[in-house]
Amino acid sequence: METLYTICAVAGGTFLGLQLLLLIIGFGGGGEADFDVGDPGDIGDAGDFDVDSGEGASGAETAHAFQVISTKTLTAFFTFFGLGGMLGDDVELTFVPGLAMAIGCGLIAVFIVAYLWSMLYRLQSHGNVDVRKAVGTVGRVYLRVPGEGAGHGKVTVAVQGRTVELSASTTEEEIPTGTEVKIIAFIGKETVQVVRAESV
Repeated sequence: METLYTICAVAGGTFLGLQLLLLIIGFGGGGEADFDVGDPGDIGDAGDFDVDSGEGASGAETAHAFQVISTKTLTAFFTFFGLGGMLGDDVELTFVPGLAMAIGCGLIAVFIVAYLWSMLYRLQSHGNVDVRKAVGTVGRVYLRVPGEGAGHGKVTVAVQGRTVELSASTTEEEIPTGTEVKIIAFIGKETVQVVRAESV
């Protein structure tokens, strides 16, 4: 179990660091960002920036702020699961108490992170952004965009002086993380269609 704990702590800590780096880069774009603890319909991509479409925060959007399962909370769980397990090994706990400590630390981290992100979401939800104004601007892929309309990824883009993150789809080939894209259409609330910036 010591090896498992170490792997979880190192891998989770590394991913957590990358998330923080991406967050810093997002703020570096020159503005504020709205946050969402997760979209219940998209667990794999949840836990990212979110924006209001200009009509104010609805009850459903506020509920999203309390979504517990997200990439950020899962990262926190594995990081602190590993750290808790390593701590249990250090104090020479037996298998079951050590595992319980690891799981307990992970769960505590999950709810702390979920709460913090929900608070960030609430603080930022009052400054509404009309995401339709993002059409024609250039952004960057945050989570890969599946090709040929096979699903949604995430892109970050500056709108009205604020850096926001939107769901994105494309009719082209898959667009990997980090690629610059141009937003060519608004296809639904918080969802846009994009193409590679180099292709236009």
